[in-house]
Amino acid sequence: MLSKNHPVADKYKEWTYDLVRKDVQNNTFPYAVLMQNLSYDINIGSFIRNGNAFGAEKIFYVQDKKKFNPTGAVGSHHYKEIKYIKYLEGLSEVKELKEEYYFVMFDTGIGAIPLDRYCWHDMDKRNRKPLLVFGCEGTGLTEDMIQLADVKLEIKMFGSVRSLNTAVAAGIAMNSVATYFNGLRKYER
Repeated sequence: MLSKNHPVADKYKEWTYDLVRKDVQNNTFPYAVLMQNLSYDINIGSFIRNGNAFGAEKIFYVQDKKKFNPTGAVGSHHYKEIKYIKYLEGLSEVKELKEEYYFVMFDTGIGAIPLDRYCWHDMDKRNRKPLLVFGCEGTGLTEDMIQLADVKLEIKMFGSVRSLNTAVAAGIAMNSVATYFNGLRKYER
């Protein structure tokens, strides 16, 4: 049984870890997220927390180091499938994901489509699920990863900053795709 102080939604307060994990996995949307070489454990944890909050079915963690301090995840890492892929050595493993996923890269670069203009329903025509891909704030995605992009999106900003924290950007993007899939569920029921 989880303690009353455990940071889960109220409906889970009296559940076991295994039951929460099973319920969370049974209520995901058909998309996954990938983080590459994120700096700072708080970003990694926040990214995982967003994946949990917005129903990503899988989280891929492409990094040199496997261990991270999960404080930023606030316990959400217990309930999601997180697949670690060692950077560089795992590039062929990342390429194999193309069979199942349509790579949606997020970047502030030239030629990216604004997220608010992107039509998620186009994903249905590709017979692959979206994989939202994010890189480190300072260095972005590696060239090898960018080459795998099926589409590049950007989050439009209106202030003086040049970029967003990766976990913040990922949360905005995950909310967008989860809102789309949640709308489909309403019509399927």
